Amino acid sequence: MLSAPCFGGLGSSGVKVTNHLHMLLLCVAAGTLLGSGPGCVVRYSDYPVEFDAEEVAERYEGEPSLVAGTYEEQLFRELEEGAPLHVIHGFQGGTWVHLSVRVNGMPRSGEIAVSLNAQGGAEVGRVSYGIELVRAAEGFLEAYDVPVPLPDDDVFLDDLMGQRGTLAVTYHAGGEQVSTTVGVVFREGLGS
Repeated sequence: MLSAPCFGGLGSSGVKVTNHLHMLLLCVAAGTLLGSGPGCVVRYSDYPVEFDAEEVAERYEGEPSLVAGTYEEQLFRELEEGAPLHVIHGFQGGTWVHLSVRVNGMPRSGEIAVSLNAQGGAEVGRVSYGIELVRAAEGFLEAYDVPVPLPDDDVFLDDLMGQRGTLAVTYHAGGEQVSTTVGVVFREGLGS
């Protein structure tokens, strides 16, 4: 084995450093210096997400049901009779109610329809669109955010606050339907 002098030919223990070790140290030092220079690119990537295995993707087990609610501090809160429904003035404009829904016993691809009626039955908001629900950690299918636009009229909104109203949510999928209707009270929300 050949040896090459390094730091006077002897390491701190008095043993000669071999060419292989010398080259290894040189490569590590060069890699460290070159890798941290201005030309270094750091790339982050996420692992691919699989929402459901193919064999269970079409339907979730259980009795068909739908629960309307909202998320507060990352926790789902079911909207019960007389619950406050917060009207939010969006940071980029618009006035909205943001709902969440939990569905069981239905296919995950379908259509959701939401209507909001004020006291006396006047419609104040409506939305309907195709949706793909995802499986929540708790085991059911969920849409985390279902935005419902409201008229962006200050006089109308001032009159609406404090009124009782009705929230109706329907989910259609695969020729089946689940729905719920809840009495709510309109309240000012975040960003208001």
